[in-house]
Amino acid sequence: LANSYADNLGCNKSQLYLCLVSMPEHAHVCKASLHQNESMMQIRNVIALLRNTTPKHFRKGEVLIPAGTTNKDLFFIRKGLVRSYYWDNDKLEEMTFQLYPEYNVVVNNHSFLFDEPSSFTYKAYEQTKVYMIGYGSMIDLASNNPEL
Repeated sequence: LANSYADNLGCNKSQLYLCLVSMPEHAHVCKASLHQNESMMQIRNVIALLRNTTPKHFRKGEVLIPAGTTNKDLFFIRKGLVRSYYWDNDKLEEMTFQLYPEYNVVVNNHSFLFDEPSSFTYKAYEQTKVYMIGYGSMIDLASNNPEL
């Protein structure tokens, strides 16, 4: 059965398995799609997205995006926690802006979309596994998969 679904999606069985296993938060979408022909496009989109991501591990304290730099990557947190913060010159201390738990996306919008330096530092608050995708890949994906 899995082979026939994989064939219908233009992928192999292991890619289908990767979709269901590596991103369990989408498994319900994938499984529902397998039972509904009209929803088959959803699993195609998930597989297309997975093909364009790069897994990466960050150790606790390792920086994903340093303040003052331009970053063109989007990070999906599979496991772990990321903290964004800025330096307050008046208080002379780091000020937490936001915490990003598992199954959230980390991206500095100004940097990603407008090539502006990030005002925040994004740092792994604990051992963290992410899936990264670059701006160029996102544009290509959206161009070739308008339903995304």
